[in-house]
Amino acid sequence: MADPVRGAQLAKPLQRLFIALTGRILAFAGAIVGTIFLLQFLLWSAPGDPIDMLPLYGSELERIRPELERLWGLDLPPFQRIMQFFAHAIQGDLGESLIVHKGQPVATVTSKAWAHSIRILVPALILSLALSLLIAWHTAGRRAASVRVSIQIVSILPIFLFICLIIQWDDYVWSLIQQDKIERPSWFPLHIQESPIRNAVAVAILAVGSNCLAEVHSTLENAILRVRDSGFVTAARARGERVWPHILRNILPEIVHLGASRVVLMTGGLVILEHIFNMNGAGAKIWTSCVRRDYPLALGLVLGAALLVCSCRLAADVFRLLWDPRAKWAKP
Repeated sequence: MADPVRGAQLAKPLQRLFIALTGRILAFAGAIVGTIFLLQFLLWSAPGDPIDMLPLYGSELERIRPELERLWGLDLPPFQRIMQFFAHAIQGDLGESLIVHKGQPVATVTSKAWAHSIRILVPALILSLALSLLIAWHTAGRRAASVRVSIQIVSILPIFLFICLIIQWDDYVWSLIQQDKIERPSWFPLHIQESPIRNAVAVAILAVGSNCLAEVHSTLENAILRVRDSGFVTAARARGERVWPHILRNILPEIVHLGASRVVLMTGGLVILEHIFNMNGAGAKIWTSCVRRDYPLALGLVLGAALLVCSCRLAADVFRLLWDPRAKWAKP
């Protein structure tokens, strides 16, 4: 016969987990909707529209403007445009590109662009976490002021400054080529010519720029010190066991959470990085579509960014809830 008391005791933690997961999912949905509303407002508040980007002028442009406004939905009130976008997006229809990839489905362009960007974003994220963990393991509990200062100096440099250094390097190589001191390398110019070296440099810049390395290192260093001084690690050390598996197992939720939070900054960095490095990824297309007022494409690309960021945060929250029972009542 089932024990009702034991059943209630087992149901209570599951109920708490369900409530916590529901809160994360609602926050996920709210972030997606809020992102779309904000971007729609910013795009339509900016001067100009896609029609102004067409290679037409004067009376010819004004003649076709009313028809294009009706065809592209530019004559609708802003709120109605937003509702129309959501209604179509739920059905998987993000519309067609108006200017940048005229006539092509936004969903197709967006998926290809983000597939290209993921090849830069994921290695950069892994590199940032791995470097931070290795350095934090070395500096935790030690007087390594020079290492910490070096990390801070490198990490506070914005991404565009690293890119400027790469451009200066290209200028230096070009001067050597003009002086016949070297032959033109296959990767030159580095910030334009597609090559594995350019991709590796882009990954490295994204990994250490925008304060990613310093913040992750500092957080992991504190987490390592906290776990290292805990009672169960002291007991494991007294038993002669290796302590590093215990430390890694207990800071793993922190690493996952940091990785998810870094995706936000790295996604923003992709816009600048891919635009200047002439990469055919989502970041460069977001820049181009916003400048050229290609509303459907800009919305589709940013929706992809929002889904990526929010999915990573949701996955990190779910992992933390399942890994660490103490996080069940933590705020999303």
